[in-house]
Amino acid sequence: MAPLPPDGTDRFYLDYECGDREHTLLCRFTGGASPASFGTFMDTFLTGIEGLLYTVTVLGVRFGATGSGVTLPVVSGIEGNTYGASSPVPQGVPNYLRFQGRSAGGRKCSFDVFTINLSDANFRITSAENGAIGTAVGQLNAATNLFVGIDGDGVTWKPYVNVKASSYWTRAIRNGG
Repeated sequence: MAPLPPDGTDRFYLDYECGDREHTLLCRFTGGASPASFGTFMDTFLTGIEGLLYTVTVLGVRFGATGSGVTLPVVSGIEGNTYGASSPVPQGVPNYLRFQGRSAGGRKCSFDVFTINLSDANFRITSAENGAIGTAVGQLNAATNLFVGIDGDGVTWKPYVNVKASSYWTRAIRNGG
């Protein structure tokens, strides 16, 4: 498939912090979702998986319009909220959950949630193994106007998450960062 422009859909960016490290979650959407509806969804979603997270604090939400590389802060109602418990140990900093799916147009989709307070022997947690993951995947599949693919089509999410470690954050920890 030919590549599509990264600004081909409206986007929300959820900026958050875990420990002293900042991360951003990207959500492509259609259907005129409001910052408040995104905030409500993310609050429910993060509350549902907070047992798997170190303490995460939402720093803010930004909006990027279709065709624009500029993002602007918006008020979603979850700014300053915290989810999870305890500060990450250095070995936990690189770990994250990757939710994966495919759009109706055939495009692969994924998004990551850093920093998770768990490990898994086979690096995958299915909905059957963990009720929080099952609920989270169900919420994603029900949110038909949020988390669309880069092509703007709805996404069917896999019934599992992959447990991964970021090479970037691993190097940063090794180098004292």
